Amino acid sequence: MTEEAHEEEEVKRVVETVDSLEAVEDPTERARRAGALLAQWPLQHSRLREIRQAAVVDLRNQQVSYRTIAKTLGISVARVQQIEAGTRGKAKDKPADE
Repeated sequence: MTEEAHEEEEVKRVVETVDSLEAVEDPTERARRAGALLAQWPLQHSRLREIRQAAVVDLRNQQVSYRTIAKTLGISVARVQQIEAGTRGKAKDKPADE
């Protein structure tokens, strides 16, 4: 399996899991399952950010340019630098002391 196919498979599994919630006929059970997933989401979201940041830092440690990383990931150079630094692009999301 190619790297791209593997990546698509991971995304597909997550989307299918969310989609499957819509098929649960019992609204109470559907709400319970959706709530359980939402309860886990903040932690998982943070973990995904950390995984992505570590990967960008690894690439930079390998002397991969910001431009190359940006092109490969389909994002801007500025966004690559933000990810590397662990910051977000919106002022409201930055720590208050910045």
